[in-house]
Amino acid sequence: IVVANAASRFISTRSFLLAQKKFGAHSTANASILQTAYSLLAERALTLLDTKASLASGPSASKAGRDLFSALDAVLHPGKFLETLTPLLSREESSVRKAALNLLTDRLQNNENALRDLTISVKKQQRESNESIKIAGLKLIDELASLAIRDGTPNARQAALVALEAAGMRFGRDEDATHYANALVNAAKQVAEKCCFARDAEEANALKAINSSTSNVLGSAAMCLAQIARATGPKFIGALALAAPAMTRNAKLATQICSKSAAARNGETPENVLVVLTATISAIDAFCEDHLAKFMSPYLLDILTVATHPVLCAKTGDGNEGAEQSESTANKTKKKSRDSVKTNLTSLIAAKYAAAALRSERLATAFECRILMPPLEECWVTFIRESESARTANEALRSRLAFLEVSNKIADRKDATPAHRSVLFSIALEAMDVRRQFAEEDDASTLEVEQVETLAVHAVANLAVKCTEKEFTPFYAKCVEWAKARAAEKDTARWRLSALFRLTSALADQLRAVFVPFYRHVLDLTAACLDDEALDMIDSSKRKKKKKGDEEKSNTNKNDVMDEWRMKAFALAALRRCFAYDSVNFLTQERFNQFAPLVAKHLAKDPPKESREYEMNTLEKLLDNGEDEMEEISGNESIGVKLNLGAECVGCCAALFAAAPDEALWKTLHRNILNVSRNYEHSRAKLLVIATLEKIVENTQEEYLVLLPEAIPFLSELLEDDDLEVEIATQDLLDKLTKLSGEDLASLLEHGYGELKDRNTGVVQPESYV
Repeated sequence: IVVANAASRFISTRSFLLAQKKFGAHSTANASILQTAYSLLAERALTLLDTKASLASGPSASKAGRDLFSALDAVLHPGKFLETLTPLLSREESSVRKAALNLLTDRLQNNENALRDLTISVKKQQRESNESIKIAGLKLIDELASLAIRDGTPNARQAALVALEAAGMRFGRDEDATHYANALVNAAKQVAEKCCFARDAEEANALKAINSSTSNVLGSAAMCLAQIARATGPKFIGALALAAPAMTRNAKLATQICSKSAAARNGETPENVLVVLTATISAIDAFCEDHLAKFMSPYLLDILTVATHPVLCAKTGDGNEGAEQSESTANKTKKKSRDSVKTNLTSLIAAKYAAAALRSERLATAFECRILMPPLEECWVTFIRESESARTANEALRSRLAFLEVSNKIADRKDATPAHRSVLFSIALEAMDVRRQFAEEDDASTLEVEQVETLAVHAVANLAVKCTEKEFTPFYAKCVEWAKARAAEKDTARWRLSALFRLTSALADQLRAVFVPFYRHVLDLTAACLDDEALDMIDSSKRKKKKKGDEEKSNTNKNDVMDEWRMKAFALAALRRCFAYDSVNFLTQERFNQFAPLVAKHLAKDPPKESREYEMNTLEKLLDNGEDEMEEISGNESIGVKLNLGAECVGCCAALFAAAPDEALWKTLHRNILNVSRNYEHSRAKLLVIATLEKIVENTQEEYLVLLPEAIPFLSELLEDDDLEVEIATQDLLDKLTKLSGEDLASLLEHGYGELKDRNTGVVQPESYV
């Protein structure tokens, strides 16, 4: 022990390292003498790692042996190092095998020059060293594979798999990587068969392994297969027939166990299952890279099933959710540490990241569309749509979200044909109907419903803009017909019209003036949605025809008011874009007269208590249109678009005013806007009127001055309003008008116009507005 400690310290000194490097550089014989001595010294150290020696001399013996091996690691040539340690893997003493595995793994993982001998400068000596490395490397791979599949303790098998993974990574980077390919592929076959139960027809053994202490072996085996697949590339095809079905089966079993655990009362998933799940998904991801992806088509349906499983799509809770979960668990068990819950959540996050990468970076890009579309369509029908009855509403929604992420990326690909896009359009159109499909599900998350609808709308919009000019008209007309198909069902009609208006807004933002003529398909629908009298007449006539059972059924939807508010908000958003992008004279006098009163009266609408606008009491908040997509959203808002009818109405009035085909029509809309401030007492309507006038002034500048006399009496009343916010907003507007007109409007409010001259019409007749 004393000699070993002294030798390890002496070998580690800088002076010895420089001296042995200088001595070995003189000749091949000197280098050979040194390496032989180092090898003999390593063999002597074996006695210190032996359990019997350790028992006789105490723990200091094994420590001395490990320190000596660590010191020899810096001076042994790679070939000699592997030749010395490889025989140790077959020793019966577990401590010897463990120490050898640790040394090998550390050498292969952390030493960048593990397979190169930088002390040799002569080419002949380099070739001899490389040959010794090749021979030792092949023996090492075979020995590690044998140790991994050998019946032993799970820890020993896992250590062997970790070392084999490191060997695959390091040998795969070598210049002569093809020399090791066959050995690595053969090792992968053995690992897949013995460690992952690839040839077992029954799932019992794999299920038992996932739920037992040997789950770490399964996880390490999956990571090992992934690394070997990346190292060997196309040559891994020989092992793919065993590895791919084993990984997909194990991943499916792990997701099922996670799903059952999440449904249980404690809501905790065993960490060993999460480890297997994360590792198998990483292995599948590796199999779908580059050339191997062409041979993974038979397993695509299973891979899609795993990648879109709700367990891998759900959002992991924040700290509060983790605390609540830990607290509820503590009530039923004596002591369940929060660290365990945190570890489970962290592992679940890792699994979700792996699944998200598999969906977006592999499934949507690695396979040709002609190969991917049949299993994608089958997955939607069998797994997403038909299996929803066996899941909770939120689980079904999460699966739809994940599926739409994949389909949206496929739609953007260049090799997607019109036939492929037609299939994707049918799927997205069905997903847009999510509100009707989950209307009776009390546990359905409003936020996730919004997310599904948003993704579906974006999917349809992306597909639409890829249509040719000839294809676009029937494409959009089909969407309109879809929205009208269930017009007899009040709730469904509102939901579908909301989705249609969102789609219309998305298309208008992308196509702008090109899309404006297509508003003719939805203009009547928009007018009907904004006309309260027409909606009330339709509702009352339907209520008379309904039987008692139908009436009771209609009451199941508790958010009728909010649904109507959403529909009107999105209708105004779509209408605003129509007017703002109109450069083709789409807005005629007849259409202007139709929409001017409909749009203006929505400035006076009182928001429902469920909406985010209900608590807004300042002008800044009322005009918050939610352009900041990173801010958190509540359950009644859309992803990236905060639901704000007031802000949309202000923008729609201003856009309608600016797009008027004739300036003579301005007075009609202007009067409708001003009357809202006088006919409604609540401050919200008055603030929105002021915001609308300010927006109109901003758009028209001096051209608004012809309408100023009409606005003066209304502004005078608003300036004396009891609400301080209204008074301040009015004063700000008057300051802008004063600067624009060059007249003292405060004096005009008190004394009248006198002889105020207009640049176009001459003198304005004096008239008092006091």
